[in-house]
Amino acid sequence: MNYPKNRIGHIPKRLSTKPNGNNQNHCATVAFDPCSTSPFDIKDNIVPTFILRPFQDGELHAFFIYGKWKLDLAAEENSAILVRSQYRIHGNVRALQEYNVTGGQSLPNQSRRFVREEADDLVIDLILQYASHAFLMADCNRVVCYAITPEEAENLAVEFQLKYARPVPKPDNGTYVLIKITKDRLDTHSVSLKPDMRLVEDKLQTHYGENFPVWHMHFIRLLEKKSSGIAIFEGGPGTGKTSYIRHLIYELEKTHRFYFLPVSQLDILARPDFNDFWLTEMKLHPDLQFVIILEDAENALMLRGTDNARMVSTILNLTDGMMVDFLRLQFLCTVNCALSEIDPALLRPGRLLAHRNFRSLNRGEALTLAAQIGKTLPLQTEFTLAEIYAADAFQSLSTAKPNRPRVGFGG
Repeated sequence: MNYPKNRIGHIPKRLSTKPNGNNQNHCATVAFDPCSTSPFDIKDNIVPTFILRPFQDGELHAFFIYGKWKLDLAAEENSAILVRSQYRIHGNVRALQEYNVTGGQSLPNQSRRFVREEADDLVIDLILQYASHAFLMADCNRVVCYAITPEEAENLAVEFQLKYARPVPKPDNGTYVLIKITKDRLDTHSVSLKPDMRLVEDKLQTHYGENFPVWHMHFIRLLEKKSSGIAIFEGGPGTGKTSYIRHLIYELEKTHRFYFLPVSQLDILARPDFNDFWLTEMKLHPDLQFVIILEDAENALMLRGTDNARMVSTILNLTDGMMVDFLRLQFLCTVNCALSEIDPALLRPGRLLAHRNFRSLNRGEALTLAAQIGKTLPLQTEFTLAEIYAADAFQSLSTAKPNRPRVGFGG
């Protein structure tokens, strides 16, 4: 490529957005931080120092594309211009492979074959230098190209996209996303549900009571209408709270994207990089409403104390603070405590989307469901869904004779 000579002067204020297929492109003048030394810090306002240096007396433009990339293939096919790369094995960073900026040496073939046999998605960051004033940085979610003119930056990015973009998979029926924590970033992993986890209307009634289908349709309309808020599902273990959430994932698969966050990792919501992670997800899925699932979340929602004040405040800010204006984030929370124990600020009208008490079924309701699924119930007045589905197992356990060795003088 032939690049024009740098023009001395101010950096023009230019901003444009150009959609390209399923990826989101963003071209903008870079406001750079000359103190940055990280070779893989792909942020809108930071350029690694060694990339910044050639542009210091002229114009610098960046072009962003958000998507998923075949970084292993890109590193292998562009080894001659690969100036930075980072590899991992089984999710752990293997080594930071830094190469001479001008020499562009690649990973030895023997080592490359060894790494490829150990894990998928081995390359997690790379930087290519096409010319003295043309760089491309890529990680698992986005590509940033730097050049003298916006057109040159865009051309580099689009060319990389055409060659190395991963096909965008069609939404699977019943899929949610597990938020993962790696050493230095937040990432996602898709989990598919089993087809039989979807409940038809008559099953909603037999599983949750006569009036449940009407409440369910009202709740669906709320989730489609409101862009933020909290829904609290109260009930003891085995009453079907999680099963209903699985059904929601199926029912709203075309309009909502569900993220599961384990209760042991709730501090993700307060991490400084959570907003950056969420903004990237929004750019990758601009037409979807986002929902975070928090199971057994009573510790994060109960009256604020010394142990949970920070978490309650974080959820409050994400559901009704300034963050609501751009995060469009809903929460589905299951709790085993009473609603009276929840922090009142979380229950304020406008923030609380819905509350539902998932109760046990009375004997008549339980017998109807048991007959449908071929179960025999013991003599008791109330049953959780878990007890009904496991009735045969409990029955066999209660009637089985213990198999113990004889003790004493029995003949």
